Amino acid sequence: MKKNSEPHEVARYFFQTLLQSQVQVCWGLFTDHSQKEFVQWTMKDIYQQNPKAAQAAKLGPPEVKLMFETNNLDLVLRFWRRFVRQSQAAQFARYGYFSTLSIQGKTATVEAHLVFPNGQEQRVNLIMVNERGDWRLGYLESNMPF
Repeated sequence: MKKNSEPHEVARYFFQTLLQSQVQVCWGLFTDHSQKEFVQWTMKDIYQQNPKAAQAAKLGPPEVKLMFETNNLDLVLRFWRRFVRQSQAAQFARYGYFSTLSIQGKTATVEAHLVFPNGQEQRVNLIMVNERGDWRLGYLESNMPF
């Protein structure tokens, strides 16, 4: 993704790369808020599933965040498979047309207009936030399912 991309280009790119299993790219396209919440959810899940191992490894937010950044296999199984299913990424990537509706300071609203082969349509607004000089998907800020 090139620098200074438009918000709708980043949103489309997110779903396309997610379907291509480029999850470390997707991770970098989440807002800081979404990343922080996903780290907390994943850490809680790890401690519930394997409390002794998690405690022995002294896993905390920095370690779990590093697992996301390095495309850790456990996270591919634990987080990303569920995320792809819950987010309906395939529908967004295959049937979505993305356009920027508004930009107000560091926040933008992108409309994903899904047009299905059977003629049905669905419109979903996505919140994008400009952080560290790039637009990022506010997945949880958009109240998307997880």
